[in-house]
Amino acid sequence: MAGNDGMGEGQKVDVLLENFGDSIHVVNGVVVMRLHHAQRIDGPAPAPLTSGQISLQTEGAEVFYRAMEIQPITAVPAEFAEK
Repeated sequence: MAGNDGMGEGQKVDVLLENFGDSIHVVNGVVVMRLHHAQRIDGPAPAPLTSGQISLQTEGAEVFYRAMEIQPITAVPAEFAEK
């Protein structure tokens, strides 16, 4: 695996979104986070996520991307389903 220098093979990251606010974050085939009922907090009251931009980097550190794909899915793959 690559180090923090941006060189080498890198990491494979999958983010599966479902139900407008639920997501599964997978790094190198391992589920590292599940998020349920995410909401927008930029208005007068929290609101469900139903539209908006896709943010790829928000922490200010340098990051490199390669071979990005956005694909529709009809179901969460079995290997990532909640047990």
